[in-house]
Amino acid sequence: MFTLTCQIKIGDITLNQINDVKIEKSWRNLDDKAMLKLPRAHRLLSENFEVGQPVAITLAYEGVQSKVEFEGYVKKIKPNVPLVLECEDPTWLLRRTHIEHVWKAATTVKEVVTYIVDQVNSESNATPITLSGDIQEIKLDKYRITGVSAAEAINKLKESYGLAAYFRGHELYIGMAYGRIEGRVGYHMARNVIKNNLTFRRKEDVKVKVKATSITKDNQTLTVELGDAKGDQRTLFFYNVTDEKVLKEMAETKLGELKFDGYEGNISTFLIPYATPGMTAVITDPDHPDLKNGSYVIDSVTTTFGMRGARRKVELGALIAQTNESDET
Repeated sequence: MFTLTCQIKIGDITLNQINDVKIEKSWRNLDDKAMLKLPRAHRLLSENFEVGQPVAITLAYEGVQSKVEFEGYVKKIKPNVPLVLECEDPTWLLRRTHIEHVWKAATTVKEVVTYIVDQVNSESNATPITLSGDIQEIKLDKYRITGVSAAEAINKLKESYGLAAYFRGHELYIGMAYGRIEGRVGYHMARNVIKNNLTFRRKEDVKVKVKATSITKDNQTLTVELGDAKGDQRTLFFYNVTDEKVLKEMAETKLGELKFDGYEGNISTFLIPYATPGMTAVITDPDHPDLKNGSYVIDSVTTTFGMRGARRKVELGALIAQTNESDET
């Protein structure tokens, strides 16, 4: 039998016992979140916990697997019984830095994000935020950020240009959705899946058209349409994407999320195997040999840990490939 253990660092305090941990991660959101419920004895020490303290959560099966599941900062303290600490990944640092800057000449998303991160790091004594090396060079014309937090500035880029933005530790990625693969994990429905809430859908049963429209600074429009001419239309709006190839890639990414042969939904597992958003989940289902195995991007993972054991709820996203292999980790 595997023995669950944990190491939770909050500032200078290290805990090896916890009532409950809940960690919510999704590549769709800039911020990952964690909630800690501390044993009753720590309520007496609540004055030792402060908003802004660094937090690192390591969850493990003793002698089998040990992973740092969350890095961030204390965002809110609730002096209940048990004591509750709400935590946020390095987005917490972004929220505390205000940005005001104008790029008077053409620039790129990477240059803008680099400026934002440099400003955050210059105003913080915390672990520096770094940028992923695979951020795409999406071109921008003149660009202005006026009196908003760094988090709001990143989210504006994310929403205006249909990008994904998220942290892995203190590294920030911003780029095309599904543009970065974090590794792979195998799920066998009869072996390492506790419960599944999956349905199998076929792409011919999904009729959808994606219309992506970009509005430029001089009020011109660039439009790309993909998918079924008579399908349900999903309209995406972007600001100042002037490259038709980039706009088409954005539309193709969305169409791939909506139209495929394969599973949709989520599965529940133990702490093993490890999973995080952006990984590839390889699904094998021996009870339904008529349905093809497939590899899917993981959209979100909710991990719970505590006195009742440990579980992961893994939400599947876009289908990457259909396979005939069995891959279990």
